[in-house]
Amino acid sequence: MKNLGKNLKLKKSNIPTDEKETFCELINLLENTLDRNQDLYDKYQVDMISYDESFYVIVENLFVLHYGDWKTDIIFWYILERKGENDEIYPLEWYNQVTDETKELIINTPEELWDVLKSIEINY
Repeated sequence: MKNLGKNLKLKKSNIPTDEKETFCELINLLENTLDRNQDLYDKYQVDMISYDESFYVIVENLFVLHYGDWKTDIIFWYILERKGENDEIYPLEWYNQVTDETKELIINTPEELWDVLKSIEINY
């Protein structure tokens, strides 16, 4: 166990100054990691997504601890289901129990995702 992590090189990132910046950086990193894993599978049939499954479960559980179930569902919808095959952006559909209406929102960036989560939070 002496050599555990010996070759691990951690890149120091710029530490975001607030929660929104941190959130957006995390979303971008997670989305880029999943895209990179998908590219590996598409080009070489190397399935890193299954290999890294425990990592994604850890990330999801940390989101649940910090943001709760319903926000985490929206976050992972954004990361996993928002884009179609030709990079078509699907709308987020959500039911507002206060106004008894269903809304569809197009969310293009992590910043927009953050704003939507905050706006939904304020209205409940």
